[in-house]
Amino acid sequence: MADIYVDSVGGSNTSPYDTWAKAAILLDTALVIDVAGDTVYVSHLHRGTRATGVTFAFVSDVNHVTVISADATTGEPPSTYTRGGRETTTGGGDLTLTGQVQTYGMDFVCGDSLRTGDNFYGYFNDTTFELTVNSASDAFFMGKDNSCFIFENGCTFEVANTGQGWQLEAGGLLRLKDFSIAGATKPTNLIENVSTRAMSVIIEDSDFSAMSNASSRLISLPSGMSDGGGMYARVSNCKLNANLSIITQTIADAATRIEAFNIDSGDTINKFAVDDLWGKTIEDTSNFRTATYDGTNGYSAKIVTNANAKEYTRPHRFKLCSVWVEIDKTITVEFIHEGVGSGTGGDLQDDEFFIEAHYSKLADGAFGQVATTLPATVLTTPADIANSTEAWTEVLTGEIKQKLSIDLTGLNQKGTVDIWVYLCKPSVTVYVDPHVDLT
Repeated sequence: MADIYVDSVGGSNTSPYDTWAKAAILLDTALVIDVAGDTVYVSHLHRGTRATGVTFAFVSDVNHVTVISADATTGEPPSTYTRGGRETTTGGGDLTLTGQVQTYGMDFVCGDSLRTGDNFYGYFNDTTFELTVNSASDAFFMGKDNSCFIFENGCTFEVANTGQGWQLEAGGLLRLKDFSIAGATKPTNLIENVSTRAMSVIIEDSDFSAMSNASSRLISLPSGMSDGGGMYARVSNCKLNANLSIITQTIADAATRIEAFNIDSGDTINKFAVDDLWGKTIEDTSNFRTATYDGTNGYSAKIVTNANAKEYTRPHRFKLCSVWVEIDKTITVEFIHEGVGSGTGGDLQDDEFFIEAHYSKLADGAFGQVATTLPATVLTTPADIANSTEAWTEVLTGEIKQKLSIDLTGLNQKGTVDIWVYLCKPSVTVYVDPHVDLT
């Protein structure tokens, strides 16, 4: 493993580029000799510029090459991290990254499209990517075949045309944390999954409030999925513009699930949305259990199924909460609806709505245990769920209040219990109190 230096200002472009004085004047020149585990130091004043396309061919090895922008006046290796080292294409031709790499404090500016190779791994920290050409056909094309992209700690993306976004071609992972959109022009759709294969997207603690174009989407889904594909996306603790939706399309495959928590155009917490093939859960502030709240911030989980749901077998599911449970407790979940069930007087039955408690059991606790209110088998005759007398603040017509309980007496260790709710009856709406009762 060696240290390699890049500096267009003070370097003499002398191989093996092992001092600032001998530094390569272009990053791609330095990469001709890099091997797994090398560290490439780039002067923060470096400006590597070419009129044609360029490929930065990093070594494909789990011992990634690391590229760091630094102050060239602070020694070899440098002691001061200073962001700003830049590589640019000014004319036609793509800027492409291949192999496996970690970058810190770099800028990549492209006059055509940005691309990565297939089977690519990139960890980008405090790194910017910018498209300067005003053409909707140019974008950031992300490679396929289990590629992995991680953007953290102040990474930004800047475009010159509202039609430019990230094209996820097939498979792998995309993770954004402390990420934002820069520049005067904003993309209408940021993440476009143009493949029909599996992809995971994790977005945390990022600011998308600048994406103000009408009908903007954070994630745009393809028309269909195949090859065992689908997308799992989780968006949490992010600020969105009021014009920006997570998705707007109807999910059409069982392998796709979009989850969003604490996302808002303002500073409101308890904002969530979960979408899958069978329905959607969102927060609702018009219907909530009165005793749970102080009268100013009440909310419930509004669960809405579609025609794809089916009793017992095809539920829309939502993780209601995690609670600390002492040994020998009973967990009760309260809910309300407008008489949408198949039971007596419109009661929901236990094959139409059920809950699960996931917990550590007394013996073999590492394996865990699931307790459920679902009938024993798919052929068991369903029964009406118990009615409740709890008071709700609500605007419903013909409301019915019900409750489900799970008794963990003699079963669980002291610890955290995850509570999941499942609505199976198609095309109905149920409001669930996220505050469970422990007795």
